[in-house]
Amino acid sequence: MTSKIKSKAKPKAKNKSKTPAKAPAKTTAKSKAKTPKTQSKTVNSKKTIKTTPKAKAPVKTPNKAKTPTKASVNKAKTPAAPKPTTPVVTKNRVAIVVDRSGSMQSNRRGAVSIFNNIAETIKKNARKGDQETEVSLSYFNNDVEDILVNEVASSLKAIAESSFQTSGGTALFDAVIQAIKTIERTQAKDTAYAVVVLTDGEENTSLAKNPDVFRALLQKKMATDLWTFAFMVPHGYKARFLSLTGLPEGNVEEWADIRHADTAATAGISQYYADRRAGKTHSKNFFVQTDLSKVSKAEIRKLDDVSGDIRILNVEKESDIREFVESKGLTYTKGCAAYQLTKPEEVQDYKEIYLVKKGTKTVLAGARQILGMPSSGTAKVVPGNHADYDIFVLSTSFNRKLVRGTKLLFIKTI
Repeated sequence: MTSKIKSKAKPKAKNKSKTPAKAPAKTTAKSKAKTPKTQSKTVNSKKTIKTTPKAKAPVKTPNKAKTPTKASVNKAKTPAAPKPTTPVVTKNRVAIVVDRSGSMQSNRRGAVSIFNNIAETIKKNARKGDQETEVSLSYFNNDVEDILVNEVASSLKAIAESSFQTSGGTALFDAVIQAIKTIERTQAKDTAYAVVVLTDGEENTSLAKNPDVFRALLQKKMATDLWTFAFMVPHGYKARFLSLTGLPEGNVEEWADIRHADTAATAGISQYYADRRAGKTHSKNFFVQTDLSKVSKAEIRKLDDVSGDIRILNVEKESDIREFVESKGLTYTKGCAAYQLTKPEEVQDYKEIYLVKKGTKTVLAGARQILGMPSSGTAKVVPGNHADYDIFVLSTSFNRKLVRGTKLLFIKTI
């Protein structure tokens, strides 16, 4: 029996030596202890097999080197598109076109003054609103003469009166067409264009005589929403020019004397820049004038009667608004009073506008819309025909100078 058991054991040992690879799967714990060398080799081989993926991992995932992640792509793009270090500048090209026909002789000095005042207003507003501006100036009679061509506003200098010699007719169409060509020589997306014209008569000597073609040109430009045209015309000519040009009513202003034209021009330029600062690319209400002559009684009746909340005070002498109110034994607080409009003023959209019927104590509020004032932004308002009413503007200043002989509205509920 003993010999048989030994003979059976021997073949098993031979099989283990022949097939060592299968041994780890079939051997027991006892046999593993007897063959430490074989097991050691097997364990090492297993480690090699198991660690192979780890060794290959860097090769399979070279993402950081060969395939950049979104984060790395963004980092790479950042230097190529750096944030701007200076604010975006709004660009404007403004052309001033002045009639120097023979009939302008009596207004010769005033016409030059108008341009110089416009130039100063442009420089001031360009600095204030960070708006890059180039200015052109041309005179016209039978012919058109360019005095300045796309000059940087900051370098503008006063024009001498001697440069303005009057004679001849009125080539209005030619002058406006040439001004358009001058300021649009180079165009940019962030540039707006304005043509401001002063004339004391109608077209009579242009080579481009067809009024329909002239009107079509202006309409084409205005359709881009980048062009503003403003005309200062003789008294009684406004309706005719509106029909001729198709301009918005607020862009044609009548002038009876050169001083009025000067005030209207500078106020209009200020309004244009106020619109530009508000993000608009053109002005449809270039000349904001308080004209009540065409406002119907029905429109006025729609206003709010606030007479019971208002005390009307007479201003006997020039003084600060706060000083004046307190001299009447009243307490001054911001926004408690409204001054009478007697000269061009910048009026913000949050300021109330009041009407007071002359010779009465009737005070009406909410008159901004019927006066054609914009509902948003700051408007440069020029006193016009107030008919049977006085116009008052809410003041938010402590030191506004009140004009002697005017009135002040004190709001009792403030």
